[in-house]
Amino acid sequence: MKGKRIVIKGEVVQDIGYRLFLYELAEGLDIPEFPARNIEKGVELLVGGADTDKFVDFIRKEKTERAEVKEVEVEDYEGKIKPIERFAQSFMLSQMGKFVNIGMDILETQKGMKSDTSKMLEKQDLMLEKQDETIGEIRGLRETFL
Repeated sequence: MKGKRIVIKGEVVQDIGYRLFLYELAEGLDIPEFPARNIEKGVELLVGGADTDKFVDFIRKEKTERAEVKEVEVEDYEGKIKPIERFAQSFMLSQMGKFVNIGMDILETQKGMKSDTSKMLEKQDLMLEKQDETIGEIRGLRETFL
């Protein structure tokens, strides 16, 4: 079965959910073969199946909200194309890896915030002590003059 190699080029086409958008479209059109990957300044995908022309027409017209697409290149592709299920599995695993890293960053930030909060509370306690001393001095002065 003849497939298509599609390259979507633009300033903003990565890290905005574009491959997920393309995957959902391919799955909705029952495209049986579909790997997609990020390349320099773009996204490359291979599609195989009966509705590849419909798929190409759609992605020429539609894009994700944040995408800035400059060009969509399409050419025939004769090589073997992986099944869409294999792409889905590897894509989801790679996204989970990103979430783990983000979660670790959040935990580190949280630890830093806890440390900063402790320091702020210590300074606040010192300020309250100074305030109490100042109030004591003011009372002493008031008793002296009254």
